Amino acid sequence: MITLFRRIKWQLGISAAFMLGFALASIIQAPPAAAKIDLGDLLEGAVKVGGVKLAIDEFGPELNKGINSLLDNNDASVDASTKVVPIISVIGNKHVGAAQVVGPQEAVDRVEAVAQLEQDFINKLFRVRAMVPIEGDDVKELHRVKGVAVSAMIDIKL
Repeated sequence: MITLFRRIKWQLGISAAFMLGFALASIIQAPPAAAKIDLGDLLEGAVKVGGVKLAIDEFGPELNKGINSLLDNNDASVDASTKVVPIISVIGNKHVGAAQVVGPQEAVDRVEAVAQLEQDFINKLFRVRAMVPIEGDDVKELHRVKGVAVSAMIDIKL
């Protein structure tokens, strides 16, 4: 009963944060003559980015089970340990989504985030996004967890 109450409290808190961000974003708009910065969009994005970590902490196990079911139902099951962790962009150090990592249990247990490295080249004709499972959540000093790969990504529209 206490666990159910705790889950409902977290769901209400996360929902309230998202709704507050959307409400403020729709109310607060930059004047048309202002620079091309929309305060409402910035606020909405900040709430979403901040909510990513909370959502993963609370719903990560359910997301993980859902991804595993998706893979199982499509004859692509994973025969290793999995878990869902936040994706952190090296540019801006923001939580930008979630990823399911897969590998041996002891290695998966050490993964706390996936660092997203991006590079474009040939006048932005090509873009490379590397996803690196890391220990900790400090993208300034990457400590890759060997033997772990990214098996799925959960994008969150900002």
